[in-house]
Amino acid sequence: MKSVKISPDHFSILEKMKLGEIDRKNLYIKTYKKGEYIFYQNEEIKNIFIIYSGKVGVTLDSSKGHRLLLAIYSPNSMLGDIEFFNKSCTVSNAQALSDTAVICISYTDIEKLRNHNEFIYLLGQILAKKLTRNIKNNSINILNAADIKIAAYIAGICENNIFDVNLSKLSELLGISYRHLLRRLKAFCENGYLLKIKDAYKITDLNSLKELAGDYYITDDWQI
Repeated sequence: MKSVKISPDHFSILEKMKLGEIDRKNLYIKTYKKGEYIFYQNEEIKNIFIIYSGKVGVTLDSSKGHRLLLAIYSPNSMLGDIEFFNKSCTVSNAQALSDTAVICISYTDIEKLRNHNEFIYLLGQILAKKLTRNIKNNSINILNAADIKIAAYIAGICENNIFDVNLSKLSELLGISYRHLLRRLKAFCENGYLLKIKDAYKITDLNSLKELAGDYYITDDWQI
């Protein structure tokens, strides 16, 4: 992880997030390599993070040691907003799924915008979108729609049309059995979505995967 000062190249996203009045001299960019954590569950943080580039997976650790994928965040998404309002430690883990850059804004500077109606309204929209997404995702989890979860994960993290992850860990993240995951991946190959190549899969029909996945897991807070 590296930290650098914010540059004019990053100002446009601040305008989108109604943060044009923020004191920019206190802002900085943190960059994370794929696999690095932005924060861990039950950690005290002091910043809101706006994803500038890359993708971030948000997971929840259960009391029994299991880890469940909640969402995949893309650029223009915000992390740390729930903790800001709740004055709480982090409720989840946030891990870079690819090389990622985030803009860090201290809670102290965010506090100064409490009377900034446009920004507070935007935060309300973002939180409402997250609540709606969680309701939809929970319904899919209850219905155990494995194909949707698998397709959404593949479409969300794929790079260069190659899907290459630890399938044992993936089955735990998605909340399905390892054997069932293998069956569904085989079905995806039979349907022409994937092609098995050694220990990985080549994505041959990304559009069909995205259509099957809908907006499950994937979120972009600015698209509200």
